Amino acid sequence: MSKIMQKFGLGIATITLASSLFGCNSFDQNSKLLGSWKLDYGGFGSVVYIFSSDNTFIFTGGGESLSGEWKLEGNKLITTAISSTRSEDSDMIGSEYTSEVVKLDDSVLILMVKDEGGREKVQTLTKVK
Repeated sequence: MSKIMQKFGLGIATITLASSLFGCNSFDQNSKLLGSWKLDYGGFGSVVYIFSSDNTFIFTGGGESLSGEWKLEGNKLITTAISSTRSEDSDMIGSEYTSEVVKLDDSVLILMVKDEGGREKVQTLTKVK
């Protein structure tokens, strides 16, 4: 898990909603995001993001977790880390993160995130039923 968290900068972020979502109101955007989303890293394992209606989130994988708060502001979803089970993540507590939502529907969440080097990476998450 620590390699995944380091390599992909947690993938937790402020999420900018793509043009396909601009016509939706904030309530619709929130309801589409709510629930559990799985990100599969192939040979590196997988992680699960859980976005709750009380505007909290949990990121879990490999027996470790990160939790915090999220909110949508216009075309952005802002996440702030509050706690982590890894002491190595202490520098992230209180920090906000940004990603772009390329697609969000009832089954797929596609994010454009930045890795540690600032390079953009696409992450495709599937809704956990």
